[in-house]
Amino acid sequence: MHIMTPSIILCLGLAAAAAPAQDAPPKDLLPAEAPPELSALNQQKLGRAIKKLRNSNAKKRAELEDDVIAFGRGALPSLAEATTTDHAGKMAALQRCLVELVDMRDRLFVADALESKLVVMRRFAAQASGKLGTVPLLKLLPAALDDEDEDVRTRAALSLTENGIETALGVLVDTYLASTKILEEDPEDKPSRGSRKQKDDTDRWSETILAALAHLHGAGRHEALLERLEIDKRLERDDPRTSSAVRLAAVTMLATIGDEASVRGLARGLEDHHNIVQQESINALRRLVEDKPPFQGATFQQIKELERLKALLKHWHGFDD
Repeated sequence: MHIMTPSIILCLGLAAAAAPAQDAPPKDLLPAEAPPELSALNQQKLGRAIKKLRNSNAKKRAELEDDVIAFGRGALPSLAEATTTDHAGKMAALQRCLVELVDMRDRLFVADALESKLVVMRRFAAQASGKLGTVPLLKLLPAALDDEDEDVRTRAALSLTENGIETALGVLVDTYLASTKILEEDPEDKPSRGSRKQKDDTDRWSETILAALAHLHGAGRHEALLERLEIDKRLERDDPRTSSAVRLAAVTMLATIGDEASVRGLARGLEDHHNIVQQESINALRRLVEDKPPFQGATFQQIKELERLKALLKHWHGFDD
């Protein structure tokens, strides 16, 4: 027998009743409503399936998650109840199942979960808010950028970014730096673009972050990245490796966004005194503006290429429409 907590009852059982007052939907938006009740037999089967999610093998767990997802939205109350677990594998599984199962009818449930004391619920809600993309949910996400949990902060930042809102770029830069461990490396030893080392197993976020940045193409001036291209004099003095790594991350992210504002920002990278920051800026600009491959040449040739690109950008009118 499942014991429904007051919070779950509020957001699942009363969502439909609360919808007109709290979140009057547009005509083309499904009304908020509670999930359907499962039969007693299916509820028992679901309970057994959820218990099996306590599995540390990611590949096997994915199959078990699919079994739970097959129960449909009716599984949401039981999944929410199970989020008291502290097992890392099960936490990740519950998060995926919840995200996969919610739709527009569950937007009040998602909003309530953003303020949950349970970290799995907040992680789920930060991710699901981006999936649903409603204005009320997106307006709640900036508060999650200060969450004590890194996953909540990152998921909230990704959700905003995937919806074309760039206010969370600063959070993504910090997460990108930590995830790629670029701060632990000497940027001078960074391999060339064609021979980069294989992705580290502990790098959880960089690919997801870079993929999300595509949604910021044309979305603004990317101020948070431009600010990180400016040399922090104190950091440069105390920790030059970290200082250059921050600027290198900004160059990588601007190059990934790849719009006109990014090109204007990358021009600042040409002025950087760090060879690799300079080199990556050159390569990004060659690709974006001229559709050319990475630069190959000696140091004195790189200096000439710098001057060539600076001159080119002075008269660059922007991308053709």
